Amino acid sequence: MSQRYFDSHVHSSNSPDASPDTVEMIAASAREKGLAGVCITDHCDVNCYEEWGCGTCMEGSFRDVAAAKERFNRDGFFVGMGIELGQPLQALDKVAEVMAMGKYDFVLGSLHNGDQYEDYHYIDSRMDPWTITENYYDTMLRTAQWGQFDAMAHMTLPLRYVKGRDEVVDFHLGPYEERIQEILRVLAQTGKGIEINTSGLRQQIQETMPTLPYLKRFRQLGGEIVTLGSDSHNAHDLAAGFAVAAQILREAGFSHFAYFRDRKPVMVPLD
Repeated sequence: MSQRYFDSHVHSSNSPDASPDTVEMIAASAREKGLAGVCITDHCDVNCYEEWGCGTCMEGSFRDVAAAKERFNRDGFFVGMGIELGQPLQALDKVAEVMAMGKYDFVLGSLHNGDQYEDYHYIDSRMDPWTITENYYDTMLRTAQWGQFDAMAHMTLPLRYVKGRDEVVDFHLGPYEERIQEILRVLAQTGKGIEINTSGLRQQIQETMPTLPYLKRFRQLGGEIVTLGSDSHNAHDLAAGFAVAAQILREAGFSHFAYFRDRKPVMVPLD
């Protein structure tokens, strides 16, 4: 690839959802693919902190990323230490605990559910997706206002789990547009980033999260920082769909994408 992409959303074998590939394998694959680097963002859903063993998982991430930095961080290639910090407002004490564990390059704010419901992965036909999603975006707005992260992950995640289900064929985000616009405004005005997550391109919804209109609106509101994230759980999917994401960013009015180092954005020109 001519554009040297940086993948800012990557899960390793330390993640509670058990990627098969180690940090070392991921870093080696990223170099072979010609990437500028990767940031390991293993899951830490603080509302499941004890159940998922998140403390132990993050200890493993710190250990393995430190070794990968020593081995691979040369010739312009960078392995970053990150975290996908899930549902932070549900357990602020655990947020403080995990953030004190070491030095992060990147904190990816993430919601897999609102504060009144369980993870979208577990919803079924007995649950009303419209009500669940209303709570999801209410929670995301409060999370954006809290702001103790660098970029917000997969902002249109509900579509990944609900769109196309037989019982909710017409599901869309129209009822939540006002709230989503407010989230984008808060993120833009506070200098936070958003992620363009390409995992949807590999799934049923066949689109990035978020899509072009939301990225364009973020830019219009003054947003400058957009990270690229494959949300890969194996080395094979590193940077998958990034050419598509880069074109969407150009159409949205962005001339750069970003990655984080020492919690500071590094802006990379789009070719």
